[in-house]
Amino acid sequence: AQAWAPGASEPEEAEEARRVAGEDCPEHLSHFSLKDWLLKRAAEQCPGFDGELLWSALSEIDPGSMEDPEIVKMWLGLPADDQLPPGVARLVSEFGQQRELLKFCGD
Repeated sequence: AQAWAPGASEPEEAEEARRVAGEDCPEHLSHFSLKDWLLKRAAEQCPGFDGELLWSALSEIDPGSMEDPEIVKMWLGLPADDQLPPGVARLVSEFGQQRELLKFCGD
């Protein structure tokens, strides 16, 4: 990978990051389904939650809002005064990370 050059414009840096990440992305990620991944992780992390409901909510939440538990609870229909269950909170974090990583490996 090429070192960052002072004064390089942001678009050039982003393009270089995508190029480098694309070279390092495993072939199997070209067939990766974020929905399938989420449904599997939901069954593991959140047994009692409907995986389809989690997918419907999380896939619609703006990436910048994923860190706000109040927004996540609203989308999931949870009471405002309840805490986000730990498994759901962990899954939300993992989902955000996966979605971000796929930007570099996707089409």
